[in-house]
Amino acid sequence: MPSYQEVLDADPAEFESCGDEFQDAASGLSSGRERYRAHLLGIDADWAGEDRHRLHEESADLERRASDLEQSLEGRAAALKTLGPALALAVADLQRIDRELRAAGYDIDPGGPRVRPGPSPAAPGPCGPALRTLDELTADSATALLAMMHRAVVLMDETLADALESGEAPAGRVRSILDEWGEITGAADILRGRIASVSPETAGADRLENVIATESALAVAVRFARPH
Repeated sequence: MPSYQEVLDADPAEFESCGDEFQDAASGLSSGRERYRAHLLGIDADWAGEDRHRLHEESADLERRASDLEQSLEGRAAALKTLGPALALAVADLQRIDRELRAAGYDIDPGGPRVRPGPSPAAPGPCGPALRTLDELTADSATALLAMMHRAVVLMDETLADALESGEAPAGRVRSILDEWGEITGAADILRGRIASVSPETAGADRLENVIATESALAVAVRFARPH
């Protein structure tokens, strides 16, 4: 299974273009089959007896194999063009969340992954303990979120690998994965708002200007910090 760091270092953007290449290959094979059939019709009258029978048998066998290969290419092209962009987007989302967490001062151990709050502000003031607790809850939330994102990316990768091997993308499984990813990105958007509220640009008293937003962020952090 790809590690969290391997997912961060991945660049799956070529999957969709590879799907186009597979589709072009399938189209080229289809055109070749049509030309071959036209050629056989043109020379059929020149063959007779056992030779003509063998020619028809061999051409029918070639037609079956070419048709199977064409269907295989089309199935793999569909898998690449369906799951490839989703996988590329998922990896990009995970990479962005990771960057934003680090930019906000959080430490990330890719072995887990595990998110930890960075150093406390130099002058936290009377709200320091509460803010520190909020940072810790946000770190726990981010840990759970990164773990879910990592698992979803791995599942997409495994599903795409299975589809490429079999030549067919399981529609139900793909739909389930994409639906789940939509829910995960919704949670990520909420957490990203919380990350923005603890960035260095909003350190100190400014972090408590919007009390309602802070309380909402805390509620979200607690909810996503719970075991799933």
